[in-house]
Amino acid sequence: MDDQGNMLRSSDSAEQFRCWLDSFLEDEETPELDKTNQIEVGPSQSLSLSQQATANLLEANNEAGPSNDSNQQRKRGRKAKLTEHERKENKRRSDKNHRAKKKQNVADLERQKAELSSMVQSMQKTLHEALMENQQLQFLADSLNTALQEHRKEVNKIKDCQDINPNCQEATSTDCDLLEDPELLKWLGPAIVSGATSSQTIICDTNAPATEFFRKLDADEMSNVKFQDFTDLDGEHGTVGRYQIPLSLVPTAVKIFKVYGDVCATSKMNSSITRNVYILFCATIKEMGDLSLEQVTEGKMLKWRDAIKDALRIEFEAEFAMEHLKKIACGYFGLKARSEVESIDIKISKLEAHLNGLKKRKVCIEIANEFDGKLVSEVLWR
Repeated sequence: MDDQGNMLRSSDSAEQFRCWLDSFLEDEETPELDKTNQIEVGPSQSLSLSQQATANLLEANNEAGPSNDSNQQRKRGRKAKLTEHERKENKRRSDKNHRAKKKQNVADLERQKAELSSMVQSMQKTLHEALMENQQLQFLADSLNTALQEHRKEVNKIKDCQDINPNCQEATSTDCDLLEDPELLKWLGPAIVSGATSSQTIICDTNAPATEFFRKLDADEMSNVKFQDFTDLDGEHGTVGRYQIPLSLVPTAVKIFKVYGDVCATSKMNSSITRNVYILFCATIKEMGDLSLEQVTEGKMLKWRDAIKDALRIEFEAEFAMEHLKKIACGYFGLKARSEVESIDIKISKLEAHLNGLKKRKVCIEIANEFDGKLVSEVLWR
């Protein structure tokens, strides 16, 4: 647009100068002026200075830019010939647009490459997780298959016993002296109860001591814990958090605070009730740390349960304490069962010896069947 405006202004100036020159030539009257202003162009032709100036002006106007006719042609929509400057400007703009488009394409490709790389990493992670899960499932399947094979072996042993003695019932007290020991059955796990219509036994875990005790731990019963149930709660007090507690409990309370934070911060009860429950809770944790597993009793565990349940009722963050109490209870009953391991091994050996004896009896019965209705020497000549 700037170039076109410059050319229009140059054309207007040339037109004004041409009009002035024509007026000047009309006013010429002396022939002497013509003669003095003539210049020799060739052997037979000459031009006046005014005509030479007009020619020079037209040549300069042509060099400055397109004529008015050319501008009018462009205005009417006709395609005019581009100047060298316009061609260079168009090429420069085209090259600039090409470089910008190429740069944008490179940026788009880089972005797509980054997205594809992220997708590949995500798919690799998902594949790795799937492989890990598949390995775990395979391990679980192998374990279940092994357990199933062991179970089938036990079933086959029982069937062998039934083949030897058709009157033998599965796992009855008459065929296995292992089941005659009520004390052993008490700690083996599920209780053994006689059926109402047969001598077969029924597995029932409702009377197992461990199961019954864990039900007590989960039961929502009234708390009976008191300050008198713990020692060293008298005397001077120290401050931990917002509460004054006995000095004997300060190390325990500080340790709880460092590991689990302020467990009583979420309680909405008044400060007096919260403080008393907090003291009993800390006393419970301290007593757990003062006793070995051999010194633990069911009574102590029930006392600890009451203190922990009171803390949970007023919205203490004390779940970790209940989980630890259940772990202690599991170890307590495991310790009691461990004392019976030697006796169990002995009875298992007796059971295996009894089973081998029954298999030998079965072989003898099969041989006796071969002599039915025959002389004993007939079998010799087969």
